[in-house]
Amino acid sequence: MSHPLPIPHFQQSTDGYCLPACVRMVLAYLQIERSEAEISHLLGTQTFGTPEHRCRRAPRELREGGDCCR
Repeated sequence: MSHPLPIPHFQQSTDGYCLPACVRMVLAYLQIERSEAEISHLLGTQTFGTPEHRCRRAPRELREGGDCCR
């Protein structure tokens, strides 16, 4: 029997911000509270979304990128 994780839901604030919203949900599940604005800045999200090369680097950026996950 599977047990879904109690991951909170945050709606993206604007078009193109789906990755920061998803990252925010995962961080909140880990009890790390960060705003979508903080995360989108760290990931380099723009009005059209997060550039593909930044998506691949997101885990490292979040781990090494400084204060986002501390």
